[in-house]
Amino acid sequence: MNEKIINLIRPSVRKWKYRNYKYLAPTARVEYGVKVGCKKNLIIGEHTNIAQGSVIMNTRAKFVVKGNSSFAIGLTVVTGNH
Repeated sequence: MNEKIINLIRPSVRKWKYRNYKYLAPTARVEYGVKVGCKKNLIIGEHTNIAQGSVIMNTRAKFVVKGNSSFAIGLTVVTGNH
């Protein structure tokens, strides 16, 4: 496929894939297989990578990931009152 066409399509696919997140920086990446409880409560900063197999259970509270972060495979995060 022509490189120009791919470069035109890529931003649209990214917007559709990450449409439900509250904020996802343009340089952030959420890999395939990440499970998020409430995407509206997840804020991901610049140059951040969340690896596959991660589970973020954030149904009651916001989870903010600041810039220049990377999460390992299989990370589990639970937010809210316990």
